[in-house]
Amino acid sequence: MTLYEGRGSLVKTTAITGGGLMAAAAVVLMTLPHLFPSLTLTCAAMAGFLVLFVMMKWGVKPALLCYLTAGTLALLLLPQKETALEFLLFFGLYPLVKRWAELRVRGLLCWGVKFLYFNATLLLAWLLCGLLGIPLVEMEDQLWWFAGAFNLVYLLYDVSFTRVMQLLLTRYRRLFE
Repeated sequence: MTLYEGRGSLVKTTAITGGGLMAAAAVVLMTLPHLFPSLTLTCAAMAGFLVLFVMMKWGVKPALLCYLTAGTLALLLLPQKETALEFLLFFGLYPLVKRWAELRVRGLLCWGVKFLYFNATLLLAWLLCGLLGIPLVEMEDQLWWFAGAFNLVYLLYDVSFTRVMQLLLTRYRRLFE
């Protein structure tokens, strides 16, 4: 074994171990809504930021593994599946989708791709609610208003997500070297 091969396997081991630890931390974060029910969206979003950290530190593949591991463990272990589903449907995969869209597509089309992803997950969540028998009686008459409001909130989320990425890259650059 050459010195180069040894470094490569060390990097892979570090990425897998770090991704696994972040996946475990994401599952722990997703258990908090069991104690504090008002934190379901917040904890799912914070778990998504852990996937972002893995992606920035070790790359896309470890981040994808972190996302799949955390989502699967959360579905299997958590008593309330709502946070796990929010993480799996949107917040966990979003750092990877955002990166792909911003690297591959420019300008307004990039925003279009990101809004398409968000609205597709919103539609999927609505269909899952119908399939699982979760009543949405309060929203039926004003569904379009809610969809518009959700898109505005998503816009704020995307902008804040970008700011957090920039803050991590500028202020804590040494963590990602």
